[in-house]
Amino acid sequence: MLGNITGYIGKIIRVNLSSDDIKIEDLDLDFARDYIGGSGFGIKYIYDEVPPEIDALSEQNKLCFFTGPLVGTPSPSTGRYMVAAKSPLTNIFGEACSGGFWGPELKFSGFDGVIIEGIAEAPKYLWIHDGEVELKNASSLWGIDTFETEAKIQKELGDNKIRTASIGPAGEKQVKMAAVINDLGRAAGRTGMGAVMGSKKLKAIACRGTNKVEIADKDLLKKANKSLYSKMNMSPMVNILKSYGTATFLDAFWVLGDIPFKNWGASVHDWADEKGIEPFILTNRLAGSSLRDKYKKRLYACYGCSIACGCEIEVDEGPYKGIKGHAPEYETLAMLGTNCLNDNLESICKANDICNRYGLDTISVGGTISFAMDLYEKGIITKEDTGGLDLTWGNAEAIVKLTELIAKKEGFGKVLAEGTRKAAEEIGKNSSDYAIQVKGLEVPAHDPRAFVSMGVQYATSNRGACHVNGLPSSVSQGMILPVLGISYKTSRFVNKGKGIIDKKIQEVHAIFNSIIVCQFAALVYGSTDTCRLLKATAGPKFDYDFKDLIYKCGGRINTLKRLYNIRCGISAKDDVLPKKLLEPLKTGSTANVVPDIETQLQEYFKENKWDAKGYPTVERLKELGLEKEAKFIQ
Repeated sequence: MLGNITGYIGKIIRVNLSSDDIKIEDLDLDFARDYIGGSGFGIKYIYDEVPPEIDALSEQNKLCFFTGPLVGTPSPSTGRYMVAAKSPLTNIFGEACSGGFWGPELKFSGFDGVIIEGIAEAPKYLWIHDGEVELKNASSLWGIDTFETEAKIQKELGDNKIRTASIGPAGEKQVKMAAVINDLGRAAGRTGMGAVMGSKKLKAIACRGTNKVEIADKDLLKKANKSLYSKMNMSPMVNILKSYGTATFLDAFWVLGDIPFKNWGASVHDWADEKGIEPFILTNRLAGSSLRDKYKKRLYACYGCSIACGCEIEVDEGPYKGIKGHAPEYETLAMLGTNCLNDNLESICKANDICNRYGLDTISVGGTISFAMDLYEKGIITKEDTGGLDLTWGNAEAIVKLTELIAKKEGFGKVLAEGTRKAAEEIGKNSSDYAIQVKGLEVPAHDPRAFVSMGVQYATSNRGACHVNGLPSSVSQGMILPVLGISYKTSRFVNKGKGIIDKKIQEVHAIFNSIIVCQFAALVYGSTDTCRLLKATAGPKFDYDFKDLIYKCGGRINTLKRLYNIRCGISAKDDVLPKKLLEPLKTGSTANVVPDIETQLQEYFKENKWDAKGYPTVERLKELGLEKEAKFIQ
């Protein structure tokens, strides 16, 4: 341990796979105060050390795993870690976050983070245990799935409590939407971080430790946690998640028009009319109650979480009998289900299992398959292109098969493994009109026609279309933050003011993604709670004023991401929504609604102090302590 450090461990591992060199670096506490951890650490290291012009799958890219000051502490729902690199899917800053137990175990092993450089000559895995770090031969693990990888590493090292973050065959083959998987199905899914890991021939990082995270003020932490647990116990959202997990959102969101159908081209009413049944019956086939009533084996909680929104299932009937593992979450059920007009729950469980084992992002996979089905219906692609696959809407067997082909980078799956943006470029014939992505990242399962504020969020999020780097729709659902000037609920269809709200909410999320805390718990964290937790955990140096924490630290983190993306070639011309999301649906609760993206962007740019090109002004950079970065935008 470094001196009297609290909250943090104080050490970061740097591994050069090209030379097998391992170094241990001390964590600078002034740096930690400015960038917090997690997402903040990730962008600072990538910005400083990864040239924007490099190929994301080249030796020059760096893959960073970071925890945060609350990870591994008694604070609720902080069992997370963040992975960052230049993204091979978007060619800009990439990051992904995951829950489970791996993040806390890394801290218990004696480290706040790991930086991976270079490319190994042969497959390796990293073994971290109680302050010791070793590179080990992973040749026998190359080619096997993430479940087998964890089991084999535990057996080889003689400890079934070892936690691993690993890639499957999709990462090894550098599928652009490959994920990093931990705890047999928790995924750092978005932006292709698994492909970067595969390019470096790093199969896994295994952790085991007996250290504890030292707390600066245990009494203050107890008081803060007591307040938070009380709020969580009273929260309707938390209690719904305890009962049915995120899959329950299918029961609620269809009414709001928030769920995508038919590659974002239809409403639930269109699909229900076609099938001759009521919409709630149709969505309930995939929702949390049906999933858990049929296949639940046990509930699952990440480290230190009282919500336990996860569920482990076993499918015991039908063609997909024998599937065991994490149940599909809302995003998976929507993207591989409703967006493909697929109401076969067992097939979604199977596709989800393939993604977990092979290491794939279910959001991008589902978005890519629905894109292909749209092209198939339009006649842009045929069975000759798909290798004989019948990609008619709702073909459950074809969805499962295509998921596998993407994972293996075989047949038509090899084209789709590049993501919708690249696949559209290869296919041509105006197929880009059906690629529902922003800056190369497929849109998650929340429709900006249901909450128009999600329009500016998707258009401006620093990793491409994203709902966890900012969720301004929460304000239209009743969340308020008076300390930031968000003091009243706003109509979900009103555009005015949404650009201002989104800027503030993005900065709030930048902090929670740096601490790192689960988004569901973050919904009940208040300004006082957050500041008390940081001070109690990390000490007086981390005694923030909430406005400064959000406006300066959150703003600094988000602005540095934007600056990196500017250096990668991004500007205001790229802050756009896909064509289909600006076309109104004809039925449902969002009929004839589209976001006024221009109004929202003008507000957002002004609130951020950006110029017309989408570049931060020198004035704003000086406010954030980023004066040296002004040279990159002039």
